[in-house]
Amino acid sequence: MAAALRDLVEEVEREGGFEATLDAPAGRFPYTVEDLAFRTVKEALSNTRKHADARHVAVQLWSDGDWLHGRLTDDGRGFDVDRALDRRGMRLHLGLDAMRERLRLAGGDVQITSAPGEGTELEFAIPIAEG
Repeated sequence: MAAALRDLVEEVEREGGFEATLDAPAGRFPYTVEDLAFRTVKEALSNTRKHADARHVAVQLWSDGDWLHGRLTDDGRGFDVDRALDRRGMRLHLGLDAMRERLRLAGGDVQITSAPGEGTELEFAIPIAEG
């Protein structure tokens, strides 16, 4: 997973014109956990590239044994989270909603913290146990 994330971060860094760092465990996790973590990071980085106008993005993943945790932070323009997640205006934010739903269905969680002019922090957790 770490190698795939490194390739993704390097690609988005080139395309997005910002500096990106990655800190991810070298070990392996069940396929479904790795796939969901990769999709979550990919969606978050895509949103950063499209909307944040960030100069620096940090991607961190770690495990406590029971959960795979992730955090993405940027120093971009930020946004009003409640407004972005309001389903009445969701047609412009389907990626965020899909990310939240995929994590929820897997028993995980996501928290997004942002405000206009303040950058963004997205944290997620995915249970590691299969079944």
